[in-house]
Amino acid sequence: MIRVPVIPASFFGIVLGLAGVGNGWRFAAKIWPVPTIIADVRFALALIAWLIVALLYVLKWIFARDAAMAELAHPVLCCFIGLSGASTLAFSFGVTALPAACLRLVTLGIAGPIAAMALPLFVIANVFIAVLTVPTLMLLFRGRLLPPPTPAIVAIAQRS
Repeated sequence: MIRVPVIPASFFGIVLGLAGVGNGWRFAAKIWPVPTIIADVRFALALIAWLIVALLYVLKWIFARDAAMAELAHPVLCCFIGLSGASTLAFSFGVTALPAACLRLVTLGIAGPIAAMALPLFVIANVFIAVLTVPTLMLLFRGRLLPPPTPAIVAIAQRS
């Protein structure tokens, strides 16, 4: 039997931090003369981290469903599940920047395999964002995106 590490949903915060710094660096490069490759590397790291964390979190729901349900029912830990969507959105800005990074390298005279990667990366990035966005919006409009409020949250809302 395969033993999968049971990670909390708060690990999506790692992706959020990496993508946030990459996004900040990308905007800083528009103002100051700093290299944009650092932002591209941060976004690539955010993508790798997202893939690992998302895979481990899906495996948690498959192999350790009791732990996942306990996290969902917890009055504080359930709030971190929302980081999965926020981190996906944060690194998606970087995913759309990867084709532009390839094109920048081509304009600098670095052609070859990098130039061939620009168009496929652009298409993959936009398809990936569409695949994530459409089901998320459908769930949101149907009222099924967020779990029902826990009794503690209902009690707090009734007091105010």
